[in-house]
Amino acid sequence: TVSVTCATVSYTVTATATGNGTITPASQSVDHGDTATITVTPAVGHHVVSVTGDTCTPADNGDGTWTAPNITADCAVTATFAINAYTVTATATGNGTITPASQSVDHGDTAMLTVTPAVGHHVDTIGGTCPSGTLTGTSYQTGAITGDCSVTVAFAPDAPAVYVVTASASGNGTIAPASQSVTHGSAAAFTMTPDAGHHVDTISGTCPAGTLTGSSYQTGAITGDCSVTVAFAPDAPAVYVVTANATGNGTIAPASQSVTHGSAATFTVTPDAGHHVDTIGGTCPAGTLTGTSYQTGPITGDCSVEVAFAVTVAATATPVPVDARWALLLLAALLAAAGLRRRRAMG
Repeated sequence: TVSVTCATVSYTVTATATGNGTITPASQSVDHGDTATITVTPAVGHHVVSVTGDTCTPADNGDGTWTAPNITADCAVTATFAINAYTVTATATGNGTITPASQSVDHGDTAMLTVTPAVGHHVDTIGGTCPSGTLTGTSYQTGAITGDCSVTVAFAPDAPAVYVVTASASGNGTIAPASQSVTHGSAAAFTMTPDAGHHVDTISGTCPAGTLTGSSYQTGAITGDCSVTVAFAPDAPAVYVVTANATGNGTIAPASQSVTHGSAATFTVTPDAGHHVDTIGGTCPAGTLTGTSYQTGPITGDCSVEVAFAVTVAATATPVPVDARWALLLLAALLAAAGLRRRRAMG
């Protein structure tokens, strides 16, 4: 009788890891045709890149274990691990930018972003799903990244700068207010009031030039402390026409003249020989005749002067009667007087 004993052939399956992770068991004995089971565990923040064998073919079971079926020879299994890389996206609201819009960051590293507000704006808030970080100038650094995440920055307008605008006036008139506060980019408004008989001559100063509408003056956009200066000047006086007419024998000159408001008109009034000024009238304010010069009252509108001349009547002598009776009486009186003187002399 022959007795035959068959021994089972077994093989050694070894396991090694490359990168951050483990593969167990490090070694196992597997009978011919059986299956080898190994556990592959990446470190935190890492993943399995591949699990390969030199004479066997491990397959992923999806639960962290891998199996190599039908082992027919010693087999060396190698698990390769790699660090996780995450995508960090960035968006902005308001006036400004954040860059880059997207970047890849390894597990545990931080993302660096450039945050740039538009002129006149600032960073208001930084949020999103990434771990919060630190803003230094325009550079924002997140916390340690452990997964895909986003950064959102919101920009807001800066509080506008406030400037002082002062006002002054020269000449007869006023400008108000004397001082006011104006935010950056706004205009200052003033009321300019000339005195009666005056007008705005020039507007100057260090503020941007503006527009005068009626009595309201509005500067250009204010970008710093500045001043407005208004100069008032007298209005050009009104000019009136004064005409002159004469009736009778004589003249008045000139026949017409121009006179500014409030001034007087002067005329030369000349009667002909044997005549004199009788009356002076017309629509002009009454004035004064001195010799042949006539000056009206203050002129306030077009008007006329009317002079009338009249004949000058000469004085006449009363005739003395000289007939014979008066001569005899005169002779008798003279003789009587002579006789009286003679008697006085003899006595």
